[in-house]
Formats: sequence, C-alpha cells, structure tokens
Amino acid sequence: MDGRKDSQDRRKSSVALLSVTSNSALVLLKLTVGVAIGSVSVISEAIHSSVDLLAAVIAFLAVKTSGKPADAEHQFGHGKFENISGTVEALLIFLAAGWIIFEAVKKLTNPEPLEDVGWGGGCDADLFCCKHLGIKRIV
Repeated sequence: MDGRKDSQDRRKSSVALLSVTSNSALVLLKLTVGVAIGSVSVISEAIHSSVDLLAAVIAFLAVKTSGKPADAEHQFGHGKFENISGTVEALLIFLAAGWIIFEAVKKLTNPEPLEDVGWGGGCDADLFCCKHLGIKRIV
C-alpha cells in the first residue's frame, strides 16, 4: 500500500513540477510579447499565467507536504495542505481578475494601436501544445 501511495505522490509531484515549468515559460513569453506589441490582452494573459504559476508553485509545495506521513504535530497526516492551497489559489484568481480589469480600464480610457498582433496568438498556440502534450505524457 505504501509503495502505491509513494508512486501516486511522485506522479502528483511530477505533474505539479511540469505545471511550474510550463507556466514559467508562458509568463516570460506572454509578458515579452505583450509588452513588445503593446497588447493589454496579451499582458492580461501574462498576468493570468503568472497567477497560474504562483498557484502551481503553491500546489507543488502542497503536494510535497501532503504526502508526508503523520507526525507528532500532525497526528492525522498533512493531507489538508492541498485544501488550504486550493483556497489560496482561489484568492489569487480574484486578485488577478482585479488587476486585469484595472489594466483594461486604463487601455479603454487611453487606447493605443497594436503594433504586431501575430506574436500574441503564436506564443499561446505553441506553449499550449507543449504544455498539454507534456501532461498527457506524464499522466
């Protein structure tokens, strides 16, 4: 039974680490492209991805912690860490939504033309494929 749980914990950690890695790449690429073309929608996607990155880091740490066996301070184990991380992730989503709304209102009140839209869709499509193929391979 412990071998099976260890295998599940390793698998969870692998998926969480892939999420951290792919979201890191997404944030860097989207932010770079968004700033380069002056697109608030691509920048908002970078913000969204940065929240996903932070959530992925929290989830990774929660998965690592929740897999630990019970000890003197946590007699029933550490499983609740995953629930706590879910709550923190939900709060992050609300904060990101507020930031995106703020940036959108700024652009609506002070519009500027986009310079090169092609990069925006291209970075999303490429990384979407890489991320989902990686997850499919692990799971």
